[in-house]
Amino acid sequence: HPPFPDEIAIAKDKKKKGVACHHPKLLILLREESIRVIITSANLVPKQ
Repeated sequence: HPPFPDEIAIAKDKKKKGVACHHPKLLILLREESIRVIITSANLVPKQ
């Protein structure tokens, strides 16, 4: 693994080079006769 950086970019401060944090979203859709499990790494926003 690469070393953890001393400085991490937060919000819009892109001058600081750091690591990103992967935080998947879990959606569970319950239906009458089935269950659908969705795990996504995309943010749940209208525009990417």
